[in-house]
Amino acid sequence: MSEMTVAEHMKNIDRQLNDIQAMIGNLERYATRELLSIMTAVTMPHTDEWKAGSLQHAVKLADNIAHFLMKIEGSVSALQGHLAMVDDKIEHDTRALRASIVEKSSKLNYSTEHRISCPHVRQSVLNMTGGYCFYCKTKINLDGMGHEPDAYQVDHIVPRSAGGPDHISNYVPSCRACNASKAGKPFLTFVLSGGAKPDLRVVGGTENGDAA
Repeated sequence: MSEMTVAEHMKNIDRQLNDIQAMIGNLERYATRELLSIMTAVTMPHTDEWKAGSLQHAVKLADNIAHFLMKIEGSVSALQGHLAMVDDKIEHDTRALRASIVEKSSKLNYSTEHRISCPHVRQSVLNMTGGYCFYCKTKINLDGMGHEPDAYQVDHIVPRSAGGPDHISNYVPSCRACNASKAGKPFLTFVLSGGAKPDLRVVGGTENGDAA
């Protein structure tokens, strides 16, 4: 049996959240309906026997609510366990991605031709996606002043603050908005939290054009 991906884990978490919300909604409707029934029975001019039956009804209601709450508590505990698994998975995959990029780049020749400031490096990185932002698929603006949200910037997949190398194998084309939003976040954390859908075939990508 193959290991679940982060996306599959997230789908299961969504289902668990929906189940918990449904249980809470059912509990609210049940408790409201039954409490109204009890209050009506107690306040109406019925016999003592009738009121005693209503009190028994109230005791049963309290037991049922306690049972509902136990089920909800169990579901919340299971959800917390699942979230912990996703955190571990993201951390593991991020470490693996970082190690892969660092290992690959260590075998390549470091030189000035891999600096972000070099025009041929910037063009090679841009060619990886055909001129679109790796994260949000926005067409990158090459004609502005560089301050526009869609202006072209080169992003480090593994941030430099996390040991990511200044090498084309660790570069992807990004719009200014996505690059600023990602900042020093781990790659998978940014993608999952921001809803970006990158083309993972580019990750750790090949060197195109003059940067080879």
